[in-house]
Amino acid sequence: MASRKRAWAGMSGLMPELVREILRRLPFSGVLRARCVCQVWRSVVDAPSFRSSYRDSAKLFLDSNSIQDSSGVMMRWAPQHFENVERDVPDWLCAVSQDKRLVLARSSQERRLFVGSPFVAKWEEIPYLRFGDMSRVCLFAAASNSPPGDYKVVVWFSDGTLYTFVRGQVAWIPAKGDVAPGSIPVLLDGVVYCTASRDQKWLLQYDLTRNKFFYSHLYDKVGDGVCVAAWANKLYVLVLNAVKKGRVEVWEVHIEVKEIWTEFLSEYVVGLEAGEFRFTGQIESVLNFSCSCKGGKKSKVCFSYDVNSKTWTRQGFTCSIAVPIQLVY
Repeated sequence: MASRKRAWAGMSGLMPELVREILRRLPFSGVLRARCVCQVWRSVVDAPSFRSSYRDSAKLFLDSNSIQDSSGVMMRWAPQHFENVERDVPDWLCAVSQDKRLVLARSSQERRLFVGSPFVAKWEEIPYLRFGDMSRVCLFAAASNSPPGDYKVVVWFSDGTLYTFVRGQVAWIPAKGDVAPGSIPVLLDGVVYCTASRDQKWLLQYDLTRNKFFYSHLYDKVGDGVCVAAWANKLYVLVLNAVKKGRVEVWEVHIEVKEIWTEFLSEYVVGLEAGEFRFTGQIESVLNFSCSCKGGKKSKVCFSYDVNSKTWTRQGFTCSIAVPIQLVY
């Protein structure tokens, strides 16, 4: 114990510039612990130069309101654990922007919504909009030619109405659609895509620039469920239990001026024990699925498809889906 105290004392005596360079290489959980070591380290971590330069890659688990930093340490988001935060800081994280920097969050105690960064307690309150299904909420970062910090929030309700909010507006803008969404919406080139809830042979599109709906016939194949995904400027359609029971098919969607057509990429066969399939979400280039298996003992199998490597991976029975996020201090 005495030797450990002498080591900490020696570290505390280092030049602040050297301490800053050492702490910048720590995961987010390590920075939080280092901040409690001594007053010198606390001042280094709290300095604007450190806050502006520190970054850590992490994963956000929306279902458990938890964050896992690059070292694998799991931290449950609880703003009351941070010092000097305002009383109106939200306590539940809902969605992450595409550039991994902004978070849409809400207050579970009050009817309030916020957009900002939970790790530096900088929030901007936006008008409240009640929504229950978090999978229909999208937070999009601004285009490169837009002012810094701009964003757009899109919520697609089950009755077909799509609400948008852009930074600087005073209220949400509704757009009434004729068809309800049947899958988690995705963004590609300024257009939000999803399948129709009643007839999943149709692809629903909403142009965020022109604020206009479009409907396109997708294809004639039938499955228990059809979802869409987007990665690297490409759109994909995922057919669950297609053709024969117990398989998932991945198709690439080609959108041309006058037509939309699909190209088969790959399939994953679970077998006769397969029950209900679900598309559980996307982590960058990886598409994640789960399947409840029939038989004497009910169980769940999780598997994924990487659109970059075009390979399938069976993941066992763990189906928690994490959203990549960039941690700043």
